[in-house]
Amino acid sequence: MLSRVYLLGRFMVLHSKQFQDASTRTLAALNRIQVNFSFVLKTVLDQQPILFLTTFTIIFWIVTSWTFVQCERFGQADQDVPSILYSNALWFIAITFMLNGYGDIVPQTHAGRIIAIFVGVV
Repeated sequence: MLSRVYLLGRFMVLHSKQFQDASTRTLAALNRIQVNFSFVLKTVLDQQPILFLTTFTIIFWIVTSWTFVQCERFGQADQDVPSILYSNALWFIAITFMLNGYGDIVPQTHAGRIIAIFVGVV
């Protein structure tokens, strides 16, 4: 399932204004520029940077929170530790992303710690 993420980039290219516009494709062909994922990504970042970065940050926040919940839930299946709530995972990822780390929620599994390190680095 995760290996299909490349389809998102293809969907973004095929449904972008830059790819569908005939004048853009003509100018790109004359200048030997390929209208591919990196070109569309650069133009979207140039035209709407705040919308793109906000959308990316929110999607990153939701996906890493869900991943953190799943890692913590299935990593502690044999222990008597209560599973973490999704709202607590959202809080943990947001605080870790801002590099505060209050310590009220601590990852118990190695996978959860790796996710926390990844979020802190990003």
